[in-house]
Amino acid sequence: MKKNKNIKRSQIKKKSTQSTNKKKVRKNKFKRLHKGKMNKITHSFKSGKLTMGLYGVMLIKPTWLDEKKLGLGQKLLRKYLRKKDFLWTRIFPDVPVTKKPTGIRMGKGKGKPISWVSKVQAGTIIFEFSGLKTEKLGKLMHNLSNKWTHSFRIIKDNLIKLK
Repeated sequence: MKKNKNIKRSQIKKKSTQSTNKKKVRKNKFKRLHKGKMNKITHSFKSGKLTMGLYGVMLIKPTWLDEKKLGLGQKLLRKYLRKKDFLWTRIFPDVPVTKKPTGIRMGKGKGKPISWVSKVQAGTIIFEFSGLKTEKLGKLMHNLSNKWTHSFRIIKDNLIKLK
């Protein structure tokens, strides 16, 4: 098969090795950031209202939510939602957590990043979803409380009347 010499390199589409549906962490100037402090008495007023869905999962206490717990919550919500229902995730883990391996002496710099977390203030809505029947909300709340250690509650939009 002959190659066409008139085609420019910018016109050739390469197959990406990574899946397109996986979200990437933003590019930072530095790989290892300071984690910072979590204030005990904080409340998120901006992200405490539903914008896209009928229901939402709101955290009550400020916490660090790692990518494993976030994925676990998404997986559990997808289990209860049908294909035509919607699920929106409003937070993304973008703060790296580092740890030095065991058996290493003190000094010699900071450890390698092992996971990613997101700092979540109290009153922040993590997930929004719509299309779920009210009978399944109790089961969802029970299963999510068994899987998560974080304190949360499920809120619903008061403006829309449910049947």
